Amino acid sequence: MAKKYARLEAIEAAWGCDGDFHKAYGRFMIAWADAEAELYRVLKAYAKVSDAVARAIFSGTRAGVMIDFIRAIAHNTEMPEDRRSDLEHVFRQMREINSMRDTLAHHASDSYGIDQAKPTDRLFTNSDRVSRYGNERIERISVETLNAMTEDLYGISNHLNMHWGPRTGPFRPWRENDKNDPPTPWLYKPLQSAPPHRKSPSGARKREGPQKPSRGKS
Repeated sequence: MAKKYARLEAIEAAWGCDGDFHKAYGRFMIAWADAEAELYRVLKAYAKVSDAVARAIFSGTRAGVMIDFIRAIAHNTEMPEDRRSDLEHVFRQMREINSMRDTLAHHASDSYGIDQAKPTDRLFTNSDRVSRYGNERIERISVETLNAMTEDLYGISNHLNMHWGPRTGPFRPWRENDKNDPPTPWLYKPLQSAPPHRKSPSGARKREGPQKPSRGKS
């Protein structure tokens, strides 16, 4: 009897160490979904609306827009500085990760390639879908980069949770160890994109750079 996932195993075998990358990629996407859910709960709490109203207004709102809403609420309600400072510490990093998350989510199909010089890395490019010629870019993504973002998202979720949970007493920002520790130091640093590939709008669009190997059929 054939294995249920024989095809997936064949693909991973053909692509060498791709399994580690796929696992790190999956953990990152789940961590992002968890952090985005926490962000929604914070928005609902500070907007002071019921669950029914929050669903009607904020359902499907992207992370960047939710951050803008919360910032506006903080400004207009004169939110205490300790809360605002903690949120800003989180929001800056969440925006950086969100930008990379969009690249990983929307350019992981035709553009996904292996760098033969460093096979543990993967290359993502927007070259097939970029709106203007000359704005193409390539992002080099490693398992270490994915893990750093995932760890940061765990911290972000914990920080955000302190802003909406059923707690009494003065606000206390989340700290991983001692309450007197400084805010969470972030691991992920924005990557430097490769220079754009200049392409002429005339003639066929020829892909440049590393190509993903043929996966064949199993």
